[in-house]
Parts: sequence; C-alpha cells; structure tokens
Amino acid sequence: MAHGTVTSCSPTSGPQQGGTVVTVNGSGFTTYGIKYVHFGVNNGTIVPFTVLSNTQFQITTVPSQPNDPNQGIYNYVTVVWASDGAGSSTGFTVTGLLAPPPGRGVWRLTLHQRQFDASYYTQTILAQLDGAFNRKLEQNWCESAQLTFDMNGRDPACALIQELQMDVVAWRWDEWNHVDVPVFRGLVGQSEDKLDESGHTVTFTCHDYFSMLGRRLYTSRNQLVYTTTEQDLIANQLCGVATYAADSNGNSFGAASWFPLQTKPVNPDGTNRGASGVQRTMTIQGGSQIDTMLNNLAQLTGGFDWDVVPFADQPTLSIATADVLRLFYPYQGVTRTTPVLNYGGAVMQVNRQVSTGAYANYWRTIGNNESALQNAPQVIGEAQTADAVNIIVGTFMSGDQLADQNNTAWLGYNAQGQLNQSGVLLPGYQLKLTPGFYYWGIFNMGDSLPLVIQSGRLNVNTNVRILGITYNIGDDGQEDVELAVGRPRFSLLKLMRAQAADVRALSRR
Repeated sequence: MAHGTVTSCSPTSGPQQGGTVVTVNGSGFTTYGIKYVHFGVNNGTIVPFTVLSNTQFQITTVPSQPNDPNQGIYNYVTVVWASDGAGSSTGFTVTGLLAPPPGRGVWRLTLHQRQFDASYYTQTILAQLDGAFNRKLEQNWCESAQLTFDMNGRDPACALIQELQMDVVAWRWDEWNHVDVPVFRGLVGQSEDKLDESGHTVTFTCHDYFSMLGRRLYTSRNQLVYTTTEQDLIANQLCGVATYAADSNGNSFGAASWFPLQTKPVNPDGTNRGASGVQRTMTIQGGSQIDTMLNNLAQLTGGFDWDVVPFADQPTLSIATADVLRLFYPYQGVTRTTPVLNYGGAVMQVNRQVSTGAYANYWRTIGNNESALQNAPQVIGEAQTADAVNIIVGTFMSGDQLADQNNTAWLGYNAQGQLNQSGVLLPGYQLKLTPGFYYWGIFNMGDSLPLVIQSGRLNVNTNVRILGITYNIGDDGQEDVELAVGRPRFSLLKLMRAQAADVRALSRR
C-alpha cells in the first residue's frame, strides 16, 4: 500500500526535558492518514499530534535521552501511517548534559611540540598523558593560569616531556555541546623528580603564554611613546613586540621568538566588539617587560580585564594556530540570577576572610621625574574616596611606584584604577562546590552570581563576582571545583613580582 513522506522538522533540536513545539514537514498527512507519532530514541514514546495540512503536523517533545554519537544514541520523529502501517522518520537533536565517552573522565591532557610558526595544533600533538595524576588547574581573574600534575617517571609518555620544548594542553568535556574544550595551554616550565623505595614520581608545572610575556622585553634604546592612542591598539602592538622580538640593535631573533598569542577585543560576555574608544598617552622605556606593561594598561581606570583562551584564533578548532588574549571592555563577566551559590546546596564548604590589609581609601602612585637630583620634585598621581576624610573608618593610605612612567595624567589613572579595587572593604570567600553541581559553561570568570549563606553570625544574601576557579582533577577523571569570589585571592608570588618589577624599573632610571 502507499504512504506519504517525512522530509524535515523545525526546529531541529531542543532540550532533554522536552516541551519544544516541533513542526514536521512532508506530504500525505491527510491523504494517507497518521496512525501514531513516536518521538525519542529507537521507537521512542507515542505523542499527541495536530495535523495542520497535508504537508505539516505538529508535536510537542517529551523528555528524552540526549543525542550521543559516541554511543549511537539518536532521537527521531517517526510517523506510523494509517494507510499501511509503515514508518517514516526525520532526525531531531535532543540537547542536554551528557557524560564523556566511556572509559575516560571529564578531563584529559595532551602533550605538544612547541610551535615556532603558525602550525595547526593537530600537527603538534605528541602523546596523550593518560598516566597523569594529581592534576590541578588554577585560574584567577586577570592573572596567568597554572597547571600542575604528576607522572610515573618510568611511564614512556613521561620520558617524552622536555622542559621549555613542549606544551601541555588541558581539555575538559563540555557536557552541553558534547565536545572537548581546550581550557589551558602552557609551556612545561618546571619539573621535579622524586625517587625513593616506592618508585619514581615527576611533578610538572606549566604556565600559560601570558606568563611567557614576562620573558619578553621591549629592547629598543629609544622610548616607545603613545599619544592619545586607542588602548586596544597599544595592547595589540605590545603582543607584536613579543612575537617579533629583536635585540637592542634591531636584530631579529627570527622564528625562535614566534609567540602564539594575539589580542581580541570582546564584550563582557565574550562576544566580539569594536574599539573601546579609550585613548591613552603613555611611555614605555627600554627593558620593560611586556606582561608588566599590559597589566599596567589594563589596571588603569577605564582599562580592561583579560584572559587567555587556547587555540581560539579560528572559528574551527582543527585549523587554530594561536591562543587569544581576550580584552574585555569595560570588564569581564555578566550578572546571572542562576545558579545560586547557596551553602548547604551548591556549596559544601565556605572559607570567609576579611583583610584590612587589602583596603585603602587613598592611593598614591610615584612616577619617574627623569632627574638624578635627590631633591627633585616627585612626579605623582593620586586618588581618594570620601571615606578617607570621614571619622567612621579613618584614613588608610597605600601606593605603588611606576618608574617607567612620567605622565602625571597616566599616573592618576593608575591611582584611580588601584583605588577602584581597594577602596571597598570586601570579604573574600573560598567556596568548594558540591560534587556533580558544576558543568562546563554554567558560569564563567568574572560573572556575578547570588551567594546565600545562613550560619550563625553569617546572614549573607548578596551578589558576588567570580575571581578564581580551581579544578582539582581526581585520578578517575572527575573534579572538585573551588571558587574564589568577592575579593581576589592574595598571592605572595604576585606581591614578589610587583616588587621585582619596581626594582627593574628603578635600575633603568
């Protein structure tokens, strides 16, 4: 007997909880009649339908298992014809949280040969580091990311790892889009071998390519002067200085200095944007570190936030060649109403800290007066809040030194930028999330989320900003996720780097 056809449906996808109204296209729906409509995996579930015409009918999807190509799981809308009992189908993609393929966890590490040209990342893969354990990825707001992991020193894959010559990429399974996402790429910068009667263990530490900008200098004997220049352009050109490095005489280091990092201006949600419209006047002295100059630029009032995304210079991952330094203007992150970080639910442990050492209501930045005379007037920029002159908390002073800069307006922008971060006494929270709560993309660095804590003296119901994410990756491939919210985590290393930068700057005066 004859029957009609099913050709397509619209939309072609919907969430796993169902509820999507789907229009199915074809022919013969009234001519031959529809006996049943099934929706789902295999025969699925019989669902109600409404015939609109001889060429269209509608259904509403019901809960179903997400499509999973790795396990051959697909969803269909299937018509059983009244005329002859035959079936006709069209595919429908059910989206939802999906576990990674069998035999692996949500994280994996790959070892790559370092790039000294615009090679595709797929051309550089040397091995998958399945034997890695004690894996830990630390990401902090506007700071370089760090990955540490251990390996059995007698593992053949461990023998392949060479310091300075190789990168390690950390991939995390995206439960919603059902693909691996590159979260981190970093140079193998440190290793420590430990041998005892129980065996041979090697600990590796990798830092992302923003950290590598600390090993790139502006080497010209002449100052690099910017006058009313778009700050995005300055950041891009500083990355160019790192990529095409030369000595003080202008002799290029050639391919050895090639740097897989380029800037990309983005909105707070990570989408592309135009120029920020913020003009800067600044001077860069010979010997300045590129990472310091970029951070100084970012921290000015009206500056930008930043992060590094691996292999993000192309729309297709397979042809990506470089990492992207995203410049978020005016800041990184969006305000979300969900998820709620509630203690006893999404959050299983809380550590709250209030430190007055991070608070200041007056900030003074000292620049370079370009004079060798002891009694020469200082070049400064300063800023203060209303609290600096009231009798509630009193005056709390702090400051810094930027001996590379002599522009008083620029120094004032820096002082105001520092005060924007230090001028409010905010508690900092370390939150350990409940296992199974986190999935990729549920929130991002810089996002503001509701925080609810009710315990004794703490009656917290406020919005907090995510300023740090740490992934402690178990040997089974799963993870414990910890967040730093409210105020950034204090880092002794960060303080030491700032002091070292001041010493280097002073030596150039």
